[in-house]
Amino acid sequence: MKKIAILVMLALMTTTAIKAQIPLYSASTGGGISNITANKFDTLKNTTAKYFITKTGALNSSSFVNFQQWFKAKTLTGTPATVTVVRQGSMDGETWYPLTGAAGVDGRNCDTLTFTPTTERNYSMTCNVGAGKYVYSTNFVNTGGRWYYHRLCIIPSGTQTLRISDVNEISYAK
Repeated sequence: MKKIAILVMLALMTTTAIKAQIPLYSASTGGGISNITANKFDTLKNTTAKYFITKTGALNSSSFVNFQQWFKAKTLTGTPATVTVVRQGSMDGETWYPLTGAAGVDGRNCDTLTFTPTTERNYSMTCNVGAGKYVYSTNFVNTGGRWYYHRLCIIPSGTQTLRISDVNEISYAK
């Protein structure tokens, strides 16, 4: 009986284990892999969008298509306003597409997260392939898929200075 319990615990641990932590780096306002820097932080001013992208080959170490991206955000100056984060995937680092194909704005199994940063706080977005999303009386299914690059496009609104830092991603088995 003990052996069965141990085997079940090991099986559960391996199916929910984190495979790899992958940093995303600022690509400034260019948005393509050719604009990537060595910074895992950036400052956004007013309505200027900024991008964070995985480096070339960073996703190769993972065989999983379930991801969670997370980052810190804080309004430095001005009045905190709505910020929209759009998750995207690319095969060439220049042409970008929706990562999940599911609608929604809460970052849970969809491509968009909308929030208003006041104090410094951690935010996260999840992507579980095959999971459903119920939005506006419609069911969406996260189609997911493998991409060579992942990108977070961060779009602020209003008159503010916003700091984004510690941008990372993990891949995992469901």
